[in-house]
Amino acid sequence: MVAVDYSYVSAKVLERAILLSKVNCARLHIVHVIRTKLPLQSRQTTAIDPSYRDALLKDAASLFEVAGKKAAEAGVEYTTMLLEGDPAEEIIKYASDNGIEIIIVGSKERPSTYAPLGSVSSKVATEARCSVLIER
Repeated sequence: MVAVDYSYVSAKVLERAILLSKVNCARLHIVHVIRTKLPLQSRQTTAIDPSYRDALLKDAASLFEVAGKKAAEAGVEYTTMLLEGDPAEEIIKYASDNGIEIIIVGSKERPSTYAPLGSVSSKVATEARCSVLIER
C-alpha cells in the first residue's frame, strides 16, 4: 500500500511502491487522505466548505489518474482509495482492514535530532501492525 499526496517525496514513494509491487507480483493499493481532522484534535472532524471539498475531490481524481497510469505502465495491478479524516489514522485503519503487508509513506520533514520524521509517517511507523517503509 502506498499513501500519496502532491509532494515531491510522494512521487518517489510511488516509484518505490510500484517497483516493490512489480518485483513481488502484488496488487498495489494507492490511497490518498483528505484531512478532515486538524492536528491535535481528539475525535472531532472539521467541516469542509462544499466547494473546497469538490476541489479536493477533483485534485484527488487527478492524482489517482497519474498514479494509476504509472502503475499500469509498469504492468502493476492497482486499486485506488480516497479516504477522509486524520491521514495517519486512516492509513493505519485501511491497512488493517485490507490485510496490507507493507505501508509505504514519505517523510517531508528534514532530518533533525528533534523530529526525524514527519507527523504522519512517524505515527504510521509507530502504530501500524504491519511493516512500514519510509521514503525520503
